Amino acid sequence: MLKDFDGARDNFQKALEFTESLASQSPVNPLTLYVLADAYSGLGDLETSRAAQIKKVPAKIAHWKSAVSWYEKSLEVSRNIQSQSEYNPESFTTVRPADVRDRRDECLRRLAGSRAD
Repeated sequence: MLKDFDGARDNFQKALEFTESLASQSPVNPLTLYVLADAYSGLGDLETSRAAQIKKVPAKIAHWKSAVSWYEKSLEVSRNIQSQSEYNPESFTTVRPADVRDRRDECLRRLAGSRAD
C-alpha cells in the first residue's frame, strides 16, 4: 500500500513539468506522449489510492473527482498517439488507454454511488 503520497505526487509533478514542455514543441516525440499519458494516469492512481484510505466521504469524493480528471487527461494525450501499443518507442511497458478508461469508469461509479448514499 502506498504511504508516501506526497513523494509520489512530487515525482509525477516533476515528470509532468519536463514532459509538458516537450509536448508543446513541434513535432512532438511519441515517447513524450507516452510518458505524459503515463504520468497523468499515475496521478489518477495516486488519487484513487488516497480515496481508498480515507474514511470521510467528502474527502473520498474529492479524490475520486481528481482521479477522474487525471485519467481524462491521460486519455486525451493517448488519443494523440498514433499506432498506440502496450510498449512505448523505447520498449518500456505503458498503461493501455483501455485500462485508464476502466479506472476512470470505476471512479465515476464510486462517485455515483456516493451521491446515492
